[in-house]
Amino acid sequence: MIEAHPHPVISAASYAEAFNDTSMGDMSGLNVGLAYEPEGPMSFALLGFFSERDGSPTANAGGTGARAASMDTVQFDMSYAVGSGVTLAGSVGAADINDESGFGQDSTAIFGVTIVKLSF
Repeated sequence: MIEAHPHPVISAASYAEAFNDTSMGDMSGLNVGLAYEPEGPMSFALLGFFSERDGSPTANAGGTGARAASMDTVQFDMSYAVGSGVTLAGSVGAADINDESGFGQDSTAIFGVTIVKLSF
């Protein structure tokens, strides 16, 4: 007899592209995630988003508008079901935004969020 795996792992991914946008340039984005939901009150997830934009020729030459850029974000989520209708959750992550045109600024962010979810 084959038994069901007691610790399900869930994975997902999506990809999108946009072409020939005269104001933003070509764009692409990849979203990936992996969740682990063992038996019991805890669950975990690791997520990532990775994107690129070509930008407009005017902006990339130093003018105004959308410049060439890339953004990478990773995030770790955890939740704990305290009891009936009460869940504690939290996320920590980092984002890195890079100006690829040479005329803008790069940015890096580290973030964290905590949540108390009440269901009744």
